Amino acid sequence: MSRNPVARTAHYGKIRVENLTKIFGNQPEQALKRIAEGKSEIFAETKQTVGVHDASFTVNEGEILVIMGRTSHTQFHKLSKIYSLA
Repeated sequence: MSRNPVARTAHYGKIRVENLTKIFGNQPEQALKRIAEGKSEIFAETKQTVGVHDASFTVNEGEILVIMGRTSHTQFHKLSKIYSLA
């Protein structure tokens, strides 16, 4: 269905995040099932909001990563998830 997100430090100063998915709602498995079926109207069918799906990125030494969200709590939550995977 969905691969687990992975954060790796390949060498000092580099962070790689792979396959990151974040679904807002109390039943994310419903949204993941619809995504796997190729559906695009996830919220209308499940009332779950897909914030990010299968995102991968690298932050190299000297680069700046900007975490955006509606509140500082949302930003902190995203960042803490990435750090907990490293």
